[in-house]
Amino acid sequence: MKVTPIFVVGSNRSGTTYISNILASSNLITAVQHEEHFGIHESSYFNHIYGRYGDIKNWSHYVEFIEATINSDYFRLTGVTREELYGLYPATYHSVFRFVMDRLATKENASYWIEKSPNHALELDLIAKCYPDALFISIKRNLKSVVRSSLGLKFKYNPSRVENKKYRLNSIKGVVFNYYRTYKSIASFSKRNSKKILNVNYEDLVANQEKTLDTVKHFININSDLVYSNQFSKNSSFNKSKVSESFFSKQELSKIKLHENVYKKMPLIFFVWKDRFKKYLMSKTTFFNKNRLPTWYYKTYEYSELKKKQLK
Repeated sequence: MKVTPIFVVGSNRSGTTYISNILASSNLITAVQHEEHFGIHESSYFNHIYGRYGDIKNWSHYVEFIEATINSDYFRLTGVTREELYGLYPATYHSVFRFVMDRLATKENASYWIEKSPNHALELDLIAKCYPDALFISIKRNLKSVVRSSLGLKFKYNPSRVENKKYRLNSIKGVVFNYYRTYKSIASFSKRNSKKILNVNYEDLVANQEKTLDTVKHFININSDLVYSNQFSKNSSFNKSKVSESFFSKQELSKIKLHENVYKKMPLIFFVWKDRFKKYLMSKTTFFNKNRLPTWYYKTYEYSELKKKQLK
C-alpha cells in the first residue's frame, strides 16, 4: 500500500499541533501522538538528527545513529524495535525515517502519515529532495497572537518571568525573529514548489474550520469524509479563553512593531546562514554527535492507551 508523507510546518504557537491533531483523527492518517505532547509529537529529525553522525554507511557511525534514535521519545512511541533498525543497514538518514513512519502507517492501515516540527520549515528543500512524494501544509497565525502565546507559555512554566521586563523584551525579539525566519523560508519554498505545499491561515481555520479543512482535504486528495475532532487536551498558553490587549505594555507593543518592521525587510539568508553553517560543520566534523541532544529528546513516556489499541 502506498503511503504519502505529510509535513506540517509553521512558527511555534501558530496552530501546527491543532491542525495536525485534527487531521490525525482520521483513520486514513496516522501520526506519533501522546497525551503528554497534547497529541502529535515533534521528531525534529531533519534539524537535529539528519547528518549529525556523518556517513552512516560507516558501521560505527550507523551504530551511534541508531542508538541515539531508538532511545528517543519519538522513536519509542512509534513501536519500532532496535532489531528492525539495525536490519536496515546499509541505509540513509531519510530511508530510516521513512521506514519507521511507513511501518506505523501500515500497522494502522493508514494511507498517510503526518510529521509536525516547526523547525522543519528551515529544511523544506531537503525533505522534498528526500521524499519527492511528500506534501507540505504550512499554517500561519497573526504575529501579535504568536508573540502573546509564546510569552504566555514561558510564563506558564515559570511565573516569575511575568514581571521580568528585560526577559520579556528579549523574548519578544526572539519570537519575532523566529516568526520571520520561518515564514520567509516557507515563502521561498512555496514559490518554487507551489503544487507541493498548501498555506493555511490559523484565523480562517478557527473561524471556519470545516471550509478550511475541506481545502486541506482537497489538497491531500482525500475523497472520503474526515472526522474533524481533537481528542487531546488543548495546547494553550493561558488558562482563560481570552487575553486582553493589556497583556503587553506600550513599550512591548512598540518593540513588536519595531522588530516587525526590521525583520520583514531582511532577506532570507540573514535568518538562515547560521543554520546552514552548522549543517556544513555537521557534515565535516564529529563534534555534534559527541554533544548531547536536547533533554526533551529523551523523555520516556509509555504508549498511550489510544496508541496501544491502534497498534494491536
